[in-house]
Amino acid sequence: MKEKIREVAAHLFATQGYKATSMQQIADACGVTKAALYYHYTGKDELFLDIISETCSELITLHRRYAESKLPVWEVLDEWVGKMINFFEMKKDQWIIIHKFLGESVKNKIFNIFRQFWKESFKSMNTVLSRGMQEGDIRTDIDVRLLTASIFGIMQGQFTTNVWEDIKINDVHLKMNVQKVLKGGIASDAVKKDF
Repeated sequence: MKEKIREVAAHLFATQGYKATSMQQIADACGVTKAALYYHYTGKDELFLDIISETCSELITLHRRYAESKLPVWEVLDEWVGKMINFFEMKKDQWIIIHKFLGESVKNKIFNIFRQFWKESFKSMNTVLSRGMQEGDIRTDIDVRLLTASIFGIMQGQFTTNVWEDIKINDVHLKMNVQKVLKGGIASDAVKKDF
């Protein structure tokens, strides 16, 4: 039930805005009473924070899995790009509210969730890229932290364009373009010869 509540609330927050969405509207859209909604959440702030926290937790789990993978680095990056595109398409409402919400009442809590998310995700991608450098698949003339930040910047830029500009790019085409940018920019010379 909590998953349904999170999905419905995220959609309402994304389409109507946080302030304009009431707990009663969320309950009605879920087909439950307001009392049933309050059984799961003490209020709108708690529900919103749970949406953010759950979304970030899913991504952290995904990133950790890739950091632990023994697949070749370019296979990991290829799969990671595809999963991220798919994730953000499936979680578009969550992505919108994460970037739109400015409520003072939970701002510090949101910041703490994001700080943990970015720290864990950055560490995971650093692990993947460091392994790629050691194996000769990723350039070694650029600091791994800068490469990691660049990859996250590329991905966020793609998703932000799709969300805010509502530009419809075919997922396969988007994945191909991101991969070309990554391979053209961070692949070692030995890997570039193969493509």
